[in-house]
Amino acid sequence: MAGSHSHPLPVTGVQISELSPVQSEGYGYRIVYRVPVDIDTFWRFKTDFDNDFLIQNKTITSHRLLRRHKNIAVTETSYAAAPGKHFIWETATDSDNYQMQFRLIDPRSSGQRYHWGVIQLIRDGGQTVVIQQAYFDFSGAGFWVVYPWQGGMRDVLRTNAAWEKEAIMRMQAAYR
Repeated sequence: MAGSHSHPLPVTGVQISELSPVQSEGYGYRIVYRVPVDIDTFWRFKTDFDNDFLIQNKTITSHRLLRRHKNIAVTETSYAAAPGKHFIWETATDSDNYQMQFRLIDPRSSGQRYHWGVIQLIRDGGQTVVIQQAYFDFSGAGFWVVYPWQGGMRDVLRTNAAWEKEAIMRMQAAYR
């Protein structure tokens, strides 16, 4: 999936679907949404791992870049839903294809069995379509995936997509 599609993509709102797990146990999702800024601006925003703006997202309580080597960034993030736990993420970026592959390093220390995925950005005129697929497993994940109210998977994904759209609109001048 290349990041340079030139034809319009039929994406309105936030589309979320469950994916079959790749491993014998676990869960997966695919979220697709449109961001009303050009792909290069959004790519710079999305790959700015050394930032302090992520803590403005109500689902995130702390975030910091631990190290970076070439196209690999390692970050530590804490989430409101998992107080006291630190999630160490390794993200490989492919700027030629506007793609990020992420994985949770040492998932057991944050109460997970595994968590990994891919984020693909696609150019759609002057806008960007975001496609994220992730696979994960943790105690209670089955309930989280189907919980239809605030705090469930679909709510959290929609909340984060909405926050991201609002944040890039507010900060886009810094990433042009």
